Amino acid sequence: MTYDITTVENAKKTLKNIRKRWPNTKLEEIDYSDFDFVLEHITSNMDECKDIKLYGLKSLKTMLNEENNTFIEYCRKNTSLSLKEWNELIEYYKNYNNNLCAFFSYEDAGKTYENNLKNHPPIVDKLKIKMKEWISKSKPYKITVNVKYNDLKFYIANSNLTINEMLAENIDDKINKRPVRSDYVEIKRTVEPNKLRIEELK
Repeated sequence: MTYDITTVENAKKTLKNIRKRWPNTKLEEIDYSDFDFVLEHITSNMDECKDIKLYGLKSLKTMLNEENNTFIEYCRKNTSLSLKEWNELIEYYKNYNNNLCAFFSYEDAGKTYENNLKNHPPIVDKLKIKMKEWISKSKPYKITVNVKYNDLKFYIANSNLTINEMLAENIDDKINKRPVRSDYVEIKRTVEPNKLRIEELK
């Protein structure tokens, strides 16, 4: 079973499939732990996401712990930090549990965050990269991913809700064209290239 609320139509298909399988069960009582989740990650890139297409979508922590990562090397050469500040920050993020952020629906996230999502990835901010070249040469991309429930860390807008209640509420909100309130999750591990669909954002 697939949980996909990236668009209103996809949310309706998700609900239809749930109703077909569990005709008399409330949405919040569904066991979502067996679902595959379709999510959308936003980034910008100078080489049409070449490394992502080859090696998958990785967290900052993963990239920093790799030798000769091309993106990290670019950041090192273009940071505004001193060598000492850079090394201290790198050591911090090498141990920091920073996962990949993904949205249930970029349609809603784009309205909330406006152009902040398109200009540059948060990694650029974290590593204090000089922005002029990045913004002038990079293009924004939406990366659609397929992820298992256990690979996700959920954030709930309403602390009184369970994860199941939040996921049910999200379906209802999307179908009724209301903003998805719990709009993002974190992915705990690298997403393999065959589970990605990459498209440029115009």
